[in-house]
Amino acid sequence: MKTTYLYTILLFTLIYSGIDQTDYDAYKIEKNNIIKEGKHQYAKKQSNGNRECNESWISDGYCDTINNTEECGWDGGDCCGSTCTDNTYDCDTDADWAACNSECLDPDPDANDDCCVDNTCPFTCAGNGLVECWDGSCAEDISDCPIQTCADTDCATYIDIYTCPEIESNYGYDCSLCEEEGLCLVSCEDEGYITCPNGDCAYDETECNSCENPITASEGMNTSSGHDEFFTTTLESAGFLTISTAGAGIDTKFFLYSSCEDVDIDGNGGNYVAYNDDWGSSEFGECPDCTYWGESYIYVSVPAGEYLIVSSDQYNQSNVPFEWYLSFDIGIEGCTNPFAENYDPEANIDDGSCQFGDNAYYVSCNGGSWQSETSWDLVNEQNGEIILSGGSPYENLITLDPGDYFLYAFDTFGDGWNGDIWTIYNSNSEEIFSYTLEDGNEGYSRTFTIESNSCVGDVNGDSTINIVDVVILVNAIIDNSTDQYLECGDVNLDGLINVTDLVIILDIILDN
Repeated sequence: MKTTYLYTILLFTLIYSGIDQTDYDAYKIEKNNIIKEGKHQYAKKQSNGNRECNESWISDGYCDTINNTEECGWDGGDCCGSTCTDNTYDCDTDADWAACNSECLDPDPDANDDCCVDNTCPFTCAGNGLVECWDGSCAEDISDCPIQTCADTDCATYIDIYTCPEIESNYGYDCSLCEEEGLCLVSCEDEGYITCPNGDCAYDETECNSCENPITASEGMNTSSGHDEFFTTTLESAGFLTISTAGAGIDTKFFLYSSCEDVDIDGNGGNYVAYNDDWGSSEFGECPDCTYWGESYIYVSVPAGEYLIVSSDQYNQSNVPFEWYLSFDIGIEGCTNPFAENYDPEANIDDGSCQFGDNAYYVSCNGGSWQSETSWDLVNEQNGEIILSGGSPYENLITLDPGDYFLYAFDTFGDGWNGDIWTIYNSNSEEIFSYTLEDGNEGYSRTFTIESNSCVGDVNGDSTINIVDVVILVNAIIDNSTDQYLECGDVNLDGLINVTDLVIILDIILDN
């Protein structure tokens, strides 16, 4: 590739040597393109041993090493401060090829870099008998320079965020013009107040926002100053609380606490009810309308009571104000699992009442962050067959044969499941087994057993079929009370309990 650059430069030199001005200008454009692409300087360095002059680069304001020789006229003066003249390139540019940054080899006493010291070279304002204005332009008199305003200063960058003394102290910028124009923010102290940690003004510290003196948050949109800030909300009943900074477009961080004693936003977070920094890693719900990775989202079930909502400025060090959203949904208890036979679409708090069909098992995997990294296989231990595979979040209703099973877990990042838990429940919503991958790329769970749900012949539920079950059924037939034993006593599934069922049960007993 480097050889190609050199050949390109040499080719254009041969083509355009000794031709008219129109073609020369075209070549200068091509040379400029080569320089912009980073090839110019390389080609010059590679050509340093070639003593042939590149006439098209002479007196163009750019010191070319190949031309900085006596036979090339010392590059037409491009390499000395006193002889360089602006052309295609600016002699005064802060670059290694600029006149004052190059080696002046011309032995002529008038060719030197003395003017570089006092900034009086012919390509400077002083070198042309002019004054240099604040913006770098030249003028005959300082009064002819453009008028500088606050907007032209570095101070203007922060003029809407900090007071002028703060800008001068924190950044070292001169804010005198902004002060003269009356554009500086007025500080609390200027008005006779104190400045609270969140930027608000107050008569004394007791009036400042704090855990003991929080702002009452309202349902809907609320405003944060961008500093550490404390809010409070009171819930009259149990339900679900939503806290979201969707649309803020900045990196936010929120905590939910039940008391001030639990708060520790500068340490490990304290004993929080819920917390979120970036919504993509939230353990408390998935944000439906967040657009920026650093926005926060919390959706959590809470009992009635008073709560503290704390906005931390840990990742909002510029203290940019933003809006955040608060909502509350009253809790309705019931079965919230849509796979259950008694699913209640109105319920938002699961009361553990979900019922599933016989031999049906509910499987879920959820609760963690970085869920896209999670995957798993449910394996039959006896034959190694993969019965079910999935990721997170996951939920499904499945049937399983009695037997032993284990879970083979994977994590693509290699740091475990980050809170995801795989769980299987029986038809009465009772947990049979749960597992999480604590760390690493993969892992195996212990074996768990799916018991047989069949009670055929075991009418007294003692897990044994014997003569006691036969006596119970005989008495039920005599008393005409067989309905209560249909599930386990109707062995031939004809809807009746009779002598036929007794014979089958006796055969089971005799066959052991």
